[in-house]
Amino acid sequence: MLSYPTTNDPIDRAEQRRLTEELLEDIESKIRNSESGFLPFRAMEFYGIEGIGKTRMLNVVKEICDAHQIPFISIEASFNWQDNEEQNTLISEFLRSVSEQIGRHSQMAGLAASASAILENIQRERDPNSSEYNNLIKEFVAVLVEIQKQIKHPFVLLLDKTEYCPQGILNWLGMEFARLFVQASQSPGMAIFLAGRGKLIRDSRWPNYFKKASSDHVLNPLSLEFTESHIGLLPSGEKYQPATEFIYDLSNGHPYSTEMIVFELSKMGVEVDAVEQHRLQLAEKLYKEVIHRHILEDTSEWIRKFVEIASIPRWFKPDLLKKLFSGIPDLPEEFRADADATWFTYKAMDLKGSPWNLVVVTQNAYEIERSLRMLIQKALSILHPQDTILLHQKVRGIYLGLDSLEASVMLEVLFHTAMIALLTKKDVFTSVKDELSQQVKKFNPKHEIELQQLVQLKLTLKQDLELVELIGTSKIDSLIQIIEEYLKRQTESINIISEYSAPSEYRTSWILGGNMVWPTERIYTHQKYPWNDWRTKTQETGKSAFAAYLPRKAQEFLLKHQDIPLQLVTNYSDIPWELFHDGDGFLSLKHSTARKPQMLDEPASHPPFVGEEKFALVVGNPTGDLPQAEQEANDVTELLKKHGWNVDVLMGSDATVNAFAVKLKNRQYRLIHFAGHAQYDVDAPQQSSLRFKDYSWMAEEFGRQLSSQAFLYLNACETAQTYTDSSLKNPRGEFMEGMAVSTLKGGAMGCLGPLWAIKDDLAREFALEFYKYALAGETLGESLRRARLAFFNTSTDFWASWVLYGDPTYHLYEP
Repeated sequence: MLSYPTTNDPIDRAEQRRLTEELLEDIESKIRNSESGFLPFRAMEFYGIEGIGKTRMLNVVKEICDAHQIPFISIEASFNWQDNEEQNTLISEFLRSVSEQIGRHSQMAGLAASASAILENIQRERDPNSSEYNNLIKEFVAVLVEIQKQIKHPFVLLLDKTEYCPQGILNWLGMEFARLFVQASQSPGMAIFLAGRGKLIRDSRWPNYFKKASSDHVLNPLSLEFTESHIGLLPSGEKYQPATEFIYDLSNGHPYSTEMIVFELSKMGVEVDAVEQHRLQLAEKLYKEVIHRHILEDTSEWIRKFVEIASIPRWFKPDLLKKLFSGIPDLPEEFRADADATWFTYKAMDLKGSPWNLVVVTQNAYEIERSLRMLIQKALSILHPQDTILLHQKVRGIYLGLDSLEASVMLEVLFHTAMIALLTKKDVFTSVKDELSQQVKKFNPKHEIELQQLVQLKLTLKQDLELVELIGTSKIDSLIQIIEEYLKRQTESINIISEYSAPSEYRTSWILGGNMVWPTERIYTHQKYPWNDWRTKTQETGKSAFAAYLPRKAQEFLLKHQDIPLQLVTNYSDIPWELFHDGDGFLSLKHSTARKPQMLDEPASHPPFVGEEKFALVVGNPTGDLPQAEQEANDVTELLKKHGWNVDVLMGSDATVNAFAVKLKNRQYRLIHFAGHAQYDVDAPQQSSLRFKDYSWMAEEFGRQLSSQAFLYLNACETAQTYTDSSLKNPRGEFMEGMAVSTLKGGAMGCLGPLWAIKDDLAREFALEFYKYALAGETLGESLRRARLAFFNTSTDFWASWVLYGDPTYHLYEP
């Protein structure tokens, strides 16, 4: 293996130095003060890929020990250790190294000679399970304890290259050697520092009290500032400090790679202003000398190929790897053509363990060790840009194919979009911005889980250092703003909450975008308006009711926010809030409006729609005496099909109660449209019904038989009427019942219907007008507002009869 020169000066990491000094001081001070219950043991473990600086970390420990005149034992596991099946042979080798190093100190010469004599007896005893062998080990450790007592310092052990240390030896180190030392009478304490490719203590059989006294520290690529400092310490390094950004872009801060680049530039005699001309040549050296000959030294061809391809995604699951490897030519013979996800799981787990430690297992996935992954991605993007672009495109496609709204998946889509843009020489920020603008549209902030994931995406964007580096720190806020604006646009609405308490009290509060604008305010009035006044004197009655039922501050608030959706949360349905007139216009013509009735029963919960298929159920003229209703059903069906909907139709004599029930329970409809007769029961609202060919469909049946979050359009006389009833179940004694409310109880996203009898021909035209906007992507509330405006001058009360229950910001279909 080609060895590049490195500086002898240890890397000075302030935090690592501080932790090391605190660890040693903690042991010594507590032993000096004879603190009871103190475990005189600490361990610190550094891990990462080759060339990341693990040995340098141990050099810092040595430097600190020398400064405090603390003797230490330094042992480096060798490649041969892992092939040695004789554990007692390795134990003897370990103890010999300890004995030789303590013998170098003159003040320990006598005790060191005793340790050496005991070691000879250990080597003669071939059975590691014999009592004689164990007693000899105890004697050896007792000598070490006595030595440390005399020098009045803890025993400090440094073990490097732990990836070559068999698990049995590591277990012995904690379970026997360290335990015997720490439990000895008046033990001076022990500190162990480990460095290797993977963290071992956590998975070892060390006693739990040792594990609790241990810490591990992964060594990742370092900062640009560190790289600049490191370059300055290298031979010829100062010459190339002006090219630090270029070098860091290639090395990702990996110390050994940084050294290699500086060494190669110096060997070639490249001037600092010409370093970028050698990008391809340096990338080839990075790929061959650092990645293959240093980090992946002595690995087989299948490991190199596995790691290379698996480095394209930042994290993966076995099924993703299976898809990614499919179609890649010239794979090593270890890759079976029929390899399934389980096969890739086994391979990933093989590479997780010693001595490779190339795969890291996270909570939900696997990933190639981050430093190595970044080095491979950089080298491949320079050496094989077209192949790398195809791989990034393939990974991006796989993530999109998951049809997942998890923030972690969205981040990967954005990352690979950025990489594709970078490699194809497109503007990275513009590409990511456009991708994000499209992806956020998949989220429905009204669904709590989707809202949480969208917020999580916003929070993690700034924390994704790789993405930030690709886009630029100054531009990441612009991406966050896209999410914030989408959230604001989707969730900002006015909620007017009015609770009626007989005989004359109305408690009113209002909320904007989830934030309370004004706490509950009480007003009192005995004003009541008959339905005939609302229908024949709509504007005059609306102006009077606006002042009668709303506090002055609420009136002023609505006048100020005239273009924001309005949701009316109320327990009193006998007031047509949508027809309030603020002096400038009707609320329902200025706002996208809907009602959200207060209900005693929790609405049914249905899973979100899966996939992009759009199913609708259209019921027309079940009783056979409404030709306009039949025409409406046909027209709506034709319109839906033109927009790509799959439509099931129950027309005339086919529209029976049984047929309707079977359809509801066996398909997840996004839309249910009914055009026919309805009957509202004033005395028993839950007995209100839709009339089918044979029987009536009771309102309360929707609560049991809806199987999806459908939107229901009930174009029938009196379907939207509700009834306010008193109940001892509710302290305020009010709740809503009726056909429309029953659909919400059944889990529907919303329901639209008329409050009073309407003309069939106008009803058909109104439905088509509403769907014209709803199918074009407008919200339900906005589609209703525009349909109302279209019929405002048609008749006195037709436009005013329609009421929407649910959320005005919902869409009929959200892809």
